[in-house]
Amino acid sequence: MGLTASYSAQVKNWWALTVFYNLFNNHFKGPVNNGFLDANVTTHMINITQQFLLGNGWSAEVSGAYRTKALLFAMFFRGPWRANSFGLAKTAFNKKGNFKLSITDPFNLTRNNYNYTKFEGLYTYRMFHEENFKASVTFSYRISNGQKTTAGKKNYKPEENSRVGMPGN
Repeated sequence: MGLTASYSAQVKNWWALTVFYNLFNNHFKGPVNNGFLDANVTTHMINITQQFLLGNGWSAEVSGAYRTKALLFAMFFRGPWRANSFGLAKTAFNKKGNFKLSITDPFNLTRNNYNYTKFEGLYTYRMFHEENFKASVTFSYRISNGQKTTAGKKNYKPEENSRVGMPGN
């Protein structure tokens, strides 16, 4: 069972905000091998993204996410998780080109993550370090000559046009 909510707003003409929230409960109950499993965890997730228009073709984005403890695969508990990312973009070539710089987890916030299993006298605990830092630079260019296409227009043979109710050629 769960609940999902999202909110999006244009806070100012230069600032957009998007918030996503997810609440869910994982409950596994029943016989497993020679034991009985009853594992139950309620998890909260939130993701907040803010986009900014900086002027002169520049824009920026800041994003952060957090998840509380989660239950995965019946007996596998995962510790809290958090992530962040930043982006900077610049339009070029009469708004046909776009340069983007994206950086994920520059502050290394996923450090000391853990998971554990607890079932019928079995207990395992792992601590690990996820390397999530990533930086990327991309360039895209729109090749279109500016002409818009007519969506949904079909070109049939004249006899087919009359059958489907479209004017002939």
